[in-house]
Amino acid sequence: MPKIDFYVTKNTSPQFALRTACRIAEKAHQAGLRVHIQTRNDSDTQTLDTLLWTFRDRSFIPHEIYPTSAVTCPVTIGTENGPAEAEILINTSDQVPENTKNYQRIAEIIDHQTESIHAGRERYRFYREQGFEPQHHEVSSS
Repeated sequence: MPKIDFYVTKNTSPQFALRTACRIAEKAHQAGLRVHIQTRNDSDTQTLDTLLWTFRDRSFIPHEIYPTSAVTCPVTIGTENGPAEAEILINTSDQVPENTKNYQRIAEIIDHQTESIHAGRERYRFYREQGFEPQHHEVSSS
């Protein structure tokens, strides 16, 4: 059963939530884990594609947009469920991800906008009903 963490940002900028996803992906990549970041839409996918190269001056996170014909990078991004090899799911979408039990860890990123908060509460309830014990973390903008 995966560990599930909710990261609730106090910043209303969707860009801040995506930067939070980048920081989590960076830590997981440094630990040698395969990561999939599930996004709300193609625009968020493109933004993350850029951010993963630029969010930190000395950061290098090899990644590719999923699905591709051959998944070779340790980090994938996309609106669809990730590759079976992914050990960590970072969910920036408002949807409950499929195959939640296939991951070692799920990081749910919630920005401080009303619709995101509401969708996050629904996902939190879903996980509790499935027998998971999600943890809650507040992320400051500093």
